[in-house]
Amino acid sequence: MEIQVIEKEGIVFMSISGELDMYNVSVFREEIDKIIQTHKSHAIVNLSRLSYIDSSGISALFNGMRALQNLKGDLQLIQVPDSIHKALTMMRLSGYFQFFEDENEAVLYFQNEKKKKP
Repeated sequence: MEIQVIEKEGIVFMSISGELDMYNVSVFREEIDKIIQTHKSHAIVNLSRLSYIDSSGISALFNGMRALQNLKGDLQLIQVPDSIHKALTMMRLSGYFQFFEDENEAVLYFQNEKKKKP
């Protein structure tokens, strides 16, 4: 698994390629911890190059989302392959995530959410 991380305008963009499973999920968790430690709370995760995810990977995505939501932020998923979306649906977790086609849609969502908050 490889994770590329870029920050732009207070939003952390992550792109995961390969497999997110019990053998390497700690790398993803470390990246979420880095986001939290730098006081960022918005992350957009591109899954277009993710070929496989197991329950530990799904758990890490969910827990990462919850951790950022606790900081009044969120974790958005973009370009989610059908197989990954099906896995999230089968585990009844797809309703917890926001799915977007591309970065621009996810960024607009964050910007609109900021405007709603006092």
